Amino acid sequence: MVWSLDEIWEWFNQHRKWSLIGGGVLLGLLGLWWAISLLRSPVMPAVAPTASLSAPLRSGKASGSVRQSAQSRSSAGPAYVDIKGAVRQPGLYHVTASMRIADVLKLAQGLLPEADQQQVNLAAKVTDQQVIYVPRKGRPMVPW
Repeated sequence: MVWSLDEIWEWFNQHRKWSLIGGGVLLGLLGLWWAISLLRSPVMPAVAPTASLSAPLRSGKASGSVRQSAQSRSSAGPAYVDIKGAVRQPGLYHVTASMRIADVLKLAQGLLPEADQQQVNLAAKVTDQQVIYVPRKGRPMVPW
């Protein structure tokens, strides 16, 4: 069945109230979908180049080691670190030369409850191409 433009307009005028309600609901659902899509975390989080840690992430002893990439550490150009393991948002983050592991953990939205913080040195400075691995409790560090 093909409707002409006049028939559509006539139907709209007869059912104006329901047409407006349906259109409003459709626009509301479209807006909700758009808002939810903005809240989802990106594949590679967009991170401000500077970040400071106003308060400690967790209390407790911070000892252990962090595995680093064997490639060269260049101070020129942008620097990125890859954080993996028991963190809320693992991924690639833009860092500065003055940042520490604790700053990167803050960018990654903190540690998961099952994270073994005892194996991570929160005070260590970050370097370009560094891999930061936070193991779960009872698991060894992953050798890179």
